[in-house]
Amino acid sequence: MKSFLTSSTLALVLGFASVASASFPDVPSSHPHSEAINYLKDNNIVAGNPDGTYKPGNNISRAAFTKIIVETYFSQNDINNCSINNLSFPDVDKSAWFAPYVCVAFNNNLVKGYDDGTFKPGNNINVAEAAKIISAYRNGEQSGTPWFKPYIEDLGGAGAIPSQVSAVDQMVNRGVMAEMIFRLKAGKTNKAHKKYADFFPGSTTVAVTSKINIPGGSFPQTGSLSDVSNGVGSGTASARFENGKYTLVADMKNLPDPQDDYFYEGWIVRQGVNLSVVSTGEAVKQDGKYINVYETNKDLSDHLHYVLTLEPNDGDPAPAGHILEGNLNALSTNKVSTDNDSKVMVKMINVPYSENLFNQLVEDGESFILNFHADWCPTCNKLSKELVNNINDLSDDTIVLKTDYDAETALKKEYGVTRQTTGVYFEDGVYVETKGGLSFEAIKAFFQE
Repeated sequence: MKSFLTSSTLALVLGFASVASASFPDVPSSHPHSEAINYLKDNNIVAGNPDGTYKPGNNISRAAFTKIIVETYFSQNDINNCSINNLSFPDVDKSAWFAPYVCVAFNNNLVKGYDDGTFKPGNNINVAEAAKIISAYRNGEQSGTPWFKPYIEDLGGAGAIPSQVSAVDQMVNRGVMAEMIFRLKAGKTNKAHKKYADFFPGSTTVAVTSKINIPGGSFPQTGSLSDVSNGVGSGTASARFENGKYTLVADMKNLPDPQDDYFYEGWIVRQGVNLSVVSTGEAVKQDGKYINVYETNKDLSDHLHYVLTLEPNDGDPAPAGHILEGNLNALSTNKVSTDNDSKVMVKMINVPYSENLFNQLVEDGESFILNFHADWCPTCNKLSKELVNNINDLSDDTIVLKTDYDAETALKKEYGVTRQTTGVYFEDGVYVETKGGLSFEAIKAFFQE
């Protein structure tokens, strides 16, 4: 059924109907954003709905947020004279009410749109996107890793992100929107607020108060570790698999102590097409040198390369800067085959996607999942951490390729991926489905079927 918006209904959608009222009935003085909302109302930045309410808990669309920011910081002359015909967003009709505001925002590098060229005006805006629009007006467009980091840091430093915000991908409601604008316009820097580090505090390094128990006995797999960071560090790595237990001990010396909340982490790697990377945990200083001890009931004796990395406490479990590397000697009895054929069992957990590896897996008829990950996405980082921490709960044929959501635009288009933490499933080398909300349990279930 075709629907026609009345003027009052349109005003409700846009959120700027003119209603004469001293205050909003749904914004009592006890509301955490009451001061901000009343400030915006008194300064004619926003008004209420036709029924007199403000609805502070309602999310705000990208179009409506852009309109409010443009009207806040630009003149009516800027808006009236913007050349809408230069807009290239296919989903922004040049006759749409929001087109002049998107035009001003686009011309001033406040918005760029999505990878597919659209603006998605009806989508609700999240904190990262909102911060980019505001901060780009304040300081110009910036680059960072992740992309939103300089914008969140700017607004966080200005005290403009209210403490009620819990994540950068949280949707912005009308109360939070008012609070952000109010704090910047009124210079309110002393109210409780969030900073970038509050969203990405990283993993917590636990202080070691007792000595590490270093396993004794013989280690048939050994190798020397060399410094690959232009330093003077060195060491040895030794491993064994006996009585159903794999044990690795890495002993390293002449390493500087990490600074600024960094820590050393060990990794064992099975190289080649069947790449597998397993964290062996934090290396701890003891008696003037760093020790990395790792034990598991999985046979990892085919992981012949050891790497020590220097990691930031950013919550991302992926390996960072390499410090020491070395190869362990191979055992002659470490081949593992299935009962039915000679295919080697593979476990590849969040190995970085590459076209060559992808093609090889398809050619070999492997079952695997593309995990579309973004470093700035909290749910993505949570999943990555779960995969590392619970690797022993996954079957030996688990293959998950960590696929860059921001960079792999062609893959996203080919498999219909529109958001982070989406899984693209392949069974026996054949595409099966694309499904959002990828989780540890979904991955575990897929490879147990």
